[in-house]
Amino acid sequence: MAKSKTCWKCKRDLPLEDFHILRTSPDGRQNICKSCKSELCKERRQSDPRVRESCRKAQQRYVRRKLETDKQGFREWKRQHDRKYRAKNRKKIYSVIALWKIENPEKWKAECKTRNAIKSGKLIRPNTCSLCGEEGLIQAHHYDYKKPLDVDWLCSECHAQQDKERRRYYDFL
Repeated sequence: MAKSKTCWKCKRDLPLEDFHILRTSPDGRQNICKSCKSELCKERRQSDPRVRESCRKAQQRYVRRKLETDKQGFREWKRQHDRKYRAKNRKKIYSVIALWKIENPEKWKAECKTRNAIKSGKLIRPNTCSLCGEEGLIQAHHYDYKKPLDVDWLCSECHAQQDKERRRYYDFL
């Protein structure tokens, strides 16, 4: 049996380990190498919004399943992954944050006032979510950005859910 195969896209002769498994193929491998397949998939995700949405939903399902099976282990992995991503993409992240601050000055001011109130002791961040009671890193949720110190203290999951419901409500109007 052959120990190498030629990729139809890049025309390189590569070892079989560089090709994904395909049981229906005579040699048991795809005819495109892993790196070319990755490039094709990336191009397709960028060009087709339906594929992009499908990939996003698949990633959400994966994260949900991982959380259900090993919550603490997954959180630790996610924390490390996020740290690496931030280190690698620091300029991109800063530019996105700067753009967000320009586009959302009211939200940014409320966030700053809340942070300063926490530092000065006017607001005290609790250890538990006011909706689900989960302990951990609790975030300040603003229902009205004109009242920056009127906040609910929520875990990240509840905070995301509340923001999603608010967006759904405003999209409906």
